[in-house]
Amino acid sequence: MKSVPKKVTTEFLLKGCLYALQQSGFLLEQAVCLFEKKYYSGCVVLSAFGREELGRSRIIEGLLKKNHTAPGSITTQNIVRLCDNHIEKQMHSQLSITMRGSKGSQISDLMQIMMKSKPGSSEYITADKNISEIREKLKHRKPNERHRARVLALYVDLDEKGNGWTMPCLTSRELAHEFLIDAINDYSLNMHRIVEKNVKAQDPILFNILDSWKQWPEFWKPLWPEP
Repeated sequence: MKSVPKKVTTEFLLKGCLYALQQSGFLLEQAVCLFEKKYYSGCVVLSAFGREELGRSRIIEGLLKKNHTAPGSITTQNIVRLCDNHIEKQMHSQLSITMRGSKGSQISDLMQIMMKSKPGSSEYITADKNISEIREKLKHRKPNERHRARVLALYVDLDEKGNGWTMPCLTSRELAHEFLIDAINDYSLNMHRIVEKNVKAQDPILFNILDSWKQWPEFWKPLWPEP
């Protein structure tokens, strides 16, 4: 039997936004512990779920602003529907794009050109344009890649060709480290944005909601693992 959708208040939505952000930090804190204990597959899994909670928080943030503008317009059904998809939550958790490239890679070569070229020169402008195009492709590709990495780190399953088995225990330290660092970076950006209310100029509606709120939960203060 399906539950009947209920209209929710802005206060209700703000609690969900803050609690999900808090949970994101708790999960990432535990992911750091797993990384330090060399449990790399577990680190990737908790990092991915930490990201999803960050995405959930940002989705609910959008709903609370809509509800503040039009009270009673958001229901529990809206929350369930929008927070149900793993990849959507990964997408909403993405506040930054880290571009990594080993020596000789396209990204590395383009960055070298920009560092050696005079700003405004044709070489600089072309390299900058190419880097922007790569960044845009990564922006669209990363949510699916992170979801896939979480599945591979969690389950033993047939490989893509059906000739063998995926083995989470073989998750590499390098993958876990990059996955965790990127997740903490985005959590940190959003946590400081919310807690320090650094939104007044860009988002006065959210600022007013946050500025009047008194029941703040405790958030994890990010600690990045050693390289």
